[in-house]
Amino acid sequence: MTMAHPAQYLIRSNDESIILLKTHGTIIGLLENVEYTCREESISTGDILLFFTDGIYEVFCSP
Repeated sequence: MTMAHPAQYLIRSNDESIILLKTHGTIIGLLENVEYTCREESISTGDILLFFTDGIYEVFCSP
């Protein structure tokens, strides 16, 4: 999970593989002088990027 949200996924259209776009670390802007790691993924035509934004997850998963 990323800051209480589920991780993001990249679904490849060519072979339907699913890539978990997992992250680690501190919230951006929370602390000074923090080093972050970078990750790159190419997105091709037809690929699906599945991610959650503030509010969406809470609306569907609240008791």
